[in-house]
Amino acid sequence: MKLWILFTRLAVITTVVLCYLPSQAQIGTPVELLVDQQTPEPFSVTKADCYVQFSGDSLVLGNATIERIFAWNDGNLITAKLTDKGSGHSWRMTNNRVDTQLPNNPEEAAAQQLSVHWHDTTALEPAYLEATVTTQYIKKVFRIYPRTPAIACAVFFQSPEALVNSTSVQPASDGVERATSQEAQAVTLDRLSLPGSHWQVTNVRFRDATDHNNTLVYSQDQLLFTKPTHLPGNLLFAEESASEHGIFWLKEAPLGENQLAYVGYDFEVKTGEIAVTGPVPNQMGTDSIWHSAYRVVTGVYGSEQDKLAALRSYQHQVRSYQPKRDAMIMMNTWGDRGKDGKINEAFVLRELTSGARLGVTHFQIDDGWQQGLSKNSKSASGDLWDQWSKDDWQPHNDRFPRGLSPIVQRAASLDIQLGLWFHPSNAGEYATWEQDADILIDLYQKHGIKVFKIDGLHIESARAERNLCQMFEKVLTASDGQIVFNLDATAGRRGGYFYLNRYGNIFLENRYTDWGNYYPHWTLRNLWMLSHYIPPQRLQVEFLNKWRNASKYAAADPLAPINVPFDYQVAITLMAQPLAWLEGTGLPEEAFAVSGMLTKYQETSEALHQGAIFPIGQEPNGFSWTGFQSVISKSEGYLMVFRENNAHEKVDLATRLLPNQLVTLKPILGQRTEAQVRTDAQGQLPIMLPHAHSFALYHYRCVPSTTDQ
Repeated sequence: MKLWILFTRLAVITTVVLCYLPSQAQIGTPVELLVDQQTPEPFSVTKADCYVQFSGDSLVLGNATIERIFAWNDGNLITAKLTDKGSGHSWRMTNNRVDTQLPNNPEEAAAQQLSVHWHDTTALEPAYLEATVTTQYIKKVFRIYPRTPAIACAVFFQSPEALVNSTSVQPASDGVERATSQEAQAVTLDRLSLPGSHWQVTNVRFRDATDHNNTLVYSQDQLLFTKPTHLPGNLLFAEESASEHGIFWLKEAPLGENQLAYVGYDFEVKTGEIAVTGPVPNQMGTDSIWHSAYRVVTGVYGSEQDKLAALRSYQHQVRSYQPKRDAMIMMNTWGDRGKDGKINEAFVLRELTSGARLGVTHFQIDDGWQQGLSKNSKSASGDLWDQWSKDDWQPHNDRFPRGLSPIVQRAASLDIQLGLWFHPSNAGEYATWEQDADILIDLYQKHGIKVFKIDGLHIESARAERNLCQMFEKVLTASDGQIVFNLDATAGRRGGYFYLNRYGNIFLENRYTDWGNYYPHWTLRNLWMLSHYIPPQRLQVEFLNKWRNASKYAAADPLAPINVPFDYQVAITLMAQPLAWLEGTGLPEEAFAVSGMLTKYQETSEALHQGAIFPIGQEPNGFSWTGFQSVISKSEGYLMVFRENNAHEKVDLATRLLPNQLVTLKPILGQRTEAQVRTDAQGQLPIMLPHAHSFALYHYRCVPSTTDQ
């Protein structure tokens, strides 16, 4: 019987549908098979600076910056050594527990396959070397990117029958099963047996559902203890207390309870061992397919300064940033709370004209362009949400009697790309995903629509997740990777900041002056906090019509939108993807003065967003000095500095520049004074801005010292 089960499972290895591992050949670039062995024999493969070596007893993965050595153990891998090749520092592991383990310690099985593929650069991502290890129950797929100090590993499993009833679960209020028993055990996705007794860990937890949350990042520090501690979060840093050498784990999964079969935590840490956990197997099903347990990225760094840079180096590999495709200054009229009440051909044509005057590059028609009106419509006939027909996604007959062609043509004449809102059908766990994909492909092929805001997602099962990913992949394949999805993160069970982000950017938040829940410094704070750990150029961030609803705020409130200069509010969004969350036709004439700034920004944005962007200064609170630094190289980059509502004309601003470094500042936007200044012993840079709520974008260049020349 066991042999029959094994044969059945091995027969379906190639049938996996993965969010992480789509067929790159589908979008026009071949995959090169380098090794494929059912009974592995020694080999060594090198492409670019990436390599995979197998000796029979060990498996070695690495590149110029990182190396991870495993004891082979019949494919049940055990990390033996992890090396930061940049600093030369290594950690030798201290026990022989397998890295990846199912609950209740099922019998380990010998490896069934070891393969290595080289994936060439595509429209979506740079080239990488892939190594796959398959056993009876577990498949591990490693990605090694050139010159990147991190190795990613996607884990998949097939549930042994013995595990089906291993965990007590009950339906939650939203109908989604989650583990509730104190004895519930998660999958161990990865494990490191760290040497020594003195380690400090920092777990970072994130929130999305931004309609309900306005603090999106939480971090906690602690020392490892002899008893295990369970920590939530998608990110864990572990550092030796006696040095700055460290390891990070990034769990590329939805946030917290939005993960499938979530056990309530993501990491288990104790003296001598840290582990990252995955979903409870009995909730993933026992059908003969490989179930995704999310991807874990292991990275290394040699100093506090390098910590976030190492993480960002990997994140830039997940989706290649192509300015012609990914850069956008978008206008979407929903921010003025008109919903779809005004949407028709005449209104959109007027909005395109005002958008061109403002300086936007994209105009997106939100909910209401389509024949089937949603439950958010102002029309009494609107009631759709979870299920839509193909006919529902035709242009609304009354609102657009000539279809979309006049809109598309007018947009093109103004050098504006048209985007649309779209809600995939949730019903049946996205059972109609192929129909939804065909609808989007048809809009792309007929009208050249390349940007779609994806709303209403609710991912509550493994099947729903697979179907949704198949929809995205089919659309990307048909467009050769040129379609961009704006993935709404405002509500529901969605992908968060680390999952599905191969498909486009993140629509971060809805904010409205109508409800008094838009403050520019709140938007700045959310962007600043997220930019520690997430590339801000992957986020759509809003500015509003500040002249609307002034009466919703206290007259004496110095931070109310009406009291903050409009160009300052726009500047807050420039390190991200700016979103004009407003009706252009509702702006006063003075608002259009920012068009010159946006034109200048477009000339710089490609270089600005190619850098690694991090927060600098103080956390924004409405009264601080704060900003961002885009690091292009060790000697060059950009600084965006904000003087919030404070009385100090000058500040020594904490940056990522080296101590005692002479720096030339060339102004691009805002304050227009060129300067040459020197950082202090802590790397702080003296900055002057003339008044409260002023800003400056500088191009900086470090001046070599005489000893460097």
